Amino acid sequence: MSENSMKKIMMVTAGLILATNSIKAQTNVVDFENFTLPTDSFYLDTTSADFVSGISTFQYDWTQSQWGDYWSGGFSYSNMKDSVTSGYMNPYSTKAAIGYNNSSNYAVSQNFSMIKLSTFSAWQAPLGFYVTNSTYAYNSMRDGDAFGKKFGGTSGDDQDWFKLLVRGYSQGVLTNDSVEFYLADFRFANNSQDYILKTWEYVNLSPLGVVDSLVFELKSSDVGAWGMNTPAYFCMDNFESLDVFIGIKETGNENVSLYPNPAKSNITIHMAGTLSDKANYVVFDITGKEVLTGTFGKGVSSVKLTIENLERGVYFVRITNGNEIISKKIIKE
Repeated sequence: MSENSMKKIMMVTAGLILATNSIKAQTNVVDFENFTLPTDSFYLDTTSADFVSGISTFQYDWTQSQWGDYWSGGFSYSNMKDSVTSGYMNPYSTKAAIGYNNSSNYAVSQNFSMIKLSTFSAWQAPLGFYVTNSTYAYNSMRDGDAFGKKFGGTSGDDQDWFKLLVRGYSQGVLTNDSVEFYLADFRFANNSQDYILKTWEYVNLSPLGVVDSLVFELKSSDVGAWGMNTPAYFCMDNFESLDVFIGIKETGNENVSLYPNPAKSNITIHMAGTLSDKANYVVFDITGKEVLTGTFGKGVSSVKLTIENLERGVYFVRITNGNEIISKKIIKE
């Protein structure tokens, strides 16, 4: 076989490798509109059956007891429009009185609820969702009730707050990253800036990176001997996640190291030994978009990447060294 023929075969082989190792991504949106409900009603299942929409499974708990049966945890979906009635007898309504973008359905969640993402893909990432207060929680913070205080107190100067904390799990292990969002905030020096959320606002979850489940925790400045006094409810709509298909698996662990990883501003890619020829690298975000490119020069064993301008999240670096393709995951803090 001639040298030219061999080069052509090598080029075709390299092209096939690149083609089969391409990155594709698909965005999934759960808007709860696929669920059919009678007017002014909500999901109720006495067997504690979780409900599924798209690639996401929403936890649902129902408790039966001698004192009565009740929705005891997780998510329920609803089309209730009661933005007026106060108290624990109205837990399924949103203060916005309607879903995001004037849609009919939305979800209501209690404390420590969980969403599980489908595992049919190797890599997945939550993007975000729209959130607002339930009528029950909003009215309690606005007026005070038998359990919770009026936010701001009598003078309006009390430094009260109510927030949602979102954490991710990967293969049963809690990740280090978290996202917090204030559903009410009375900590401003100027009381006119104090607020209790009653409109739909977006929560960006991309800093959590690639996870397979999410846990939602509510926290409040108003706590007592039995825990938080503020009603532990919030409303969700248009939950977005990214189903990322990545043909490249992490390879070349013995030949390539990244440090520090996670990193905030700079990360070094180190190759074992020096290169006899130059190598190229490309950094992708989880959507497959190229965000950084560069080259290892001949005889060079390491290169420093500046990532301080990248958003927090997960990225992938692909290094092409002749016919060898090596991929690594980068976590930007």
